[in-house]
Amino acid sequence: MKQQEKARKAQEAAEKAEAEALSKKLEGLMVKIPAKAGEGGRLFGAVTGKEISDALSAQHGVSIPKAKLVLDEPIKSCGSYQIKAKLGYEVSGTVNVMVTEGNRRTYPCVRRDDPARRHESNSVNPARRGRRALRQ
Repeated sequence: MKQQEKARKAQEAAEKAEAEALSKKLEGLMVKIPAKAGEGGRLFGAVTGKEISDALSAQHGVSIPKAKLVLDEPIKSCGSYQIKAKLGYEVSGTVNVMVTEGNRRTYPCVRRDDPARRHESNSVNPARRGRRALRQ
């Protein structure tokens, strides 16, 4: 029993050290998120935790689940924000987010008319295509 308890405590200490290292790494990072905005910098919609998480992993290679990002209120305007990230073991970090006016995109960006995304079933049997064959 004592060895299991020692192993558990060692694992918790390693995870806590990893969370603290991630917190230090987040201090110097700035995540830039382009969003479609109208007059006065007001966004059409809002920037969500999922978008912040995706941008963080795409831009800096840091993976933080969206559930660990704490948004006090939805981000609905352009500007700079500090988002709290609960990393576990009573360790929290701050993610610096810059919302800029531009075209909103998801990470990774895939166009809808990309031929790689078309279903293979459309090309297998031309008789089953129906009205889609007429549109193309």
